[in-house]
Amino acid sequence: MKNSVKKGLLLLGLSFVIVSCGDKEKTAKVQYPEKPIEMVVPYSAGGGSDRNGRTLAEIVQKYKMAEQPIMVVNKPGGSGAVGNAYVHSKKGNDYTLLTMVGGQAASAIYNKAEVTVDKFTPIAVLAYDVMFLGINKNSKYKSLKEVVEAAKNVPGSITVGGPNIGNEEFYAYKLLEKQTGAKFKYVSFNGTGDVISAMLGDHVDIGVLKPAAAMSQVESKNIVPLVSYTPEKLGGVFGDTPTFKELDYGDVDVRVYRAIVGPPNMNENIVAYWEEIFKKVSETPEWKDEYVKQNFLVPNFLGATEAKKFILEDQEKFATMFSEIN
Repeated sequence: MKNSVKKGLLLLGLSFVIVSCGDKEKTAKVQYPEKPIEMVVPYSAGGGSDRNGRTLAEIVQKYKMAEQPIMVVNKPGGSGAVGNAYVHSKKGNDYTLLTMVGGQAASAIYNKAEVTVDKFTPIAVLAYDVMFLGINKNSKYKSLKEVVEAAKNVPGSITVGGPNIGNEEFYAYKLLEKQTGAKFKYVSFNGTGDVISAMLGDHVDIGVLKPAAAMSQVESKNIVPLVSYTPEKLGGVFGDTPTFKELDYGDVDVRVYRAIVGPPNMNENIVAYWEEIFKKVSETPEWKDEYVKQNFLVPNFLGATEAKKFILEDQEKFATMFSEIN
């Protein structure tokens, strides 16, 4: 029965919601979705999560995968905590989605937030993101070696911009210190878009970035990549960008997932509905070629069940890593 209900939901756009009536329960057939969907991005406009959310919404609308549009809403602040808390408060709401990256799990652990990622309803993991260190093209420093030397000569003199404290970029910053033995100063922003603006305005020396958010600035050569947090070169416009290992700073490999989750207690049929839609999104050329490939992401679709397992394991990974680097 459950399988036939799920199939009907996915093919006809219908959900069956259980309505409680005292000691009895009845099944009411309602059209879903009846109104626009709110997709919350817990970071500022212009960053990687913002672009991810808007790309997903545009593809869903282009192919008319849902009967209603997805409205992207930015709720930055608190290293993702503001957006997380907002969606968490929508318990049982089937009209709210949340973009999620590994950094939201990391920052919640680092900042001891009340709302941790295990409290949401996983829908799908879509891809892995990678990171790199970039610098303003007009900087007096031309290589990571020069930056590290300056930081060692005057500890704390080189500023590193990143979106919020305690997320994956912050972890990458701590790895930079650990691998090079130099002491830097971390400057926190509400999102990658703000980091890029600060870099271009010479307000920070270098920035921890993801290709998805900084690609246009790299292609225009306003931002010059110094090193990638990958075991091998990324290729493309990053073809000349060395890895930490190539610069004799050891093995470094930081990959961060991009996922979609819902509020607690989301209807399981609605979860299946969105799981199927995002699976279709992951198979479109706009996603595979224009988003994933061009932004150097690693495609990796996981459905709701697998996504839950992966997100919980990733949360534990960040807890362990932060413990190791104090």
